[in-house]
Amino acid sequence: MMGQGFWDDVERSQKVNQRLAGLKERVGTFTGLESAYQDLAVMLELCEGEKDPLLEDELTSGLAELAKRVDEMELEVLLAGPYDRADAILPFILERVELSPRIGPDAAAHVYTLL
Repeated sequence: MMGQGFWDDVERSQKVNQRLAGLKERVGTFTGLESAYQDLAVMLELCEGEKDPLLEDELTSGLAELAKRVDEMELEVLLAGPYDRADAILPFILERVELSPRIGPDAAAHVYTLL
């Protein structure tokens, strides 16, 4: 970005800056997950050393929250393919949800409410 002439092509420099911002956000997300994991690991060690029901409850809820965040990240990675910006994958997934006998119409309706 500091190269000579980089800012001369406004459209290209804007695309690079947008990509950079997206990558920084993604790194921040991973860093946050790693930090939460490390905090929970320390909390687990404390729980093993002393029997504190409040600490155990906090650990349990923290693990549930971390698992939820990881699940969300997995979905994001699943949908972060080359066609993600064009919303090409989501309609295909929704169609599969509607047609799946294992999922059923209630789950398909729930997916639509998330959009």
